[in-house]
Amino acid sequence: VYGLDISGSMSTIADFDGSRLNMAKDLIRKSCRNEVNIIPFAANEEPAIIFPKMSLVLDTITHPQAGDGTALYDLCMSVVMDSTNTYRDIIIFTDGMDNCSHISLKTIAEVMQQHGIRVNAVSINSERDSVLFTNQLLDSVLTVENDQPLKSDLLFLTNETGGEWVKCKNRDEMKKIVKRI
Repeated sequence: VYGLDISGSMSTIADFDGSRLNMAKDLIRKSCRNEVNIIPFAANEEPAIIFPKMSLVLDTITHPQAGDGTALYDLCMSVVMDSTNTYRDIIIFTDGMDNCSHISLKTIAEVMQQHGIRVNAVSINSERDSVLFTNQLLDSVLTVENDQPLKSDLLFLTNETGGEWVKCKNRDEMKKIVKRI
């Protein structure tokens, strides 16, 4: 199962020809060899998309949900609680860390371990700030490098569950990441 972050911070960023969201969708399209469930999420989970059967639905997700947080741990819990499927891996495409779940990092790591579900994270340009400053007069966009990328929670979760944390900083890295997925 794939988790697709559609929170507001997945909006346009200067490094990509589009947005973090578009980068994530491209990675999903290129890495899917079989049918896969994609769960779009922000502060709340959206209905699952079966890819490639419902690829037109994936195409309709064009703008991140402005102002929404990222409920990564709640997404993981919903995967565990899904009695209709027996997932062993979840791959989460996100640019940041959880900031609005109802469950703690420690608890979800333990629950995922108990159920034998590996959490893998593809961190999309998390080294850049999510807030962009645009100046129409100067025709410029400013992004700021974070000294400490917000990845420690993702690293903890992936390590505790036996998964992998992979970063994607630009389109050149896509081919390597698609092979790993």
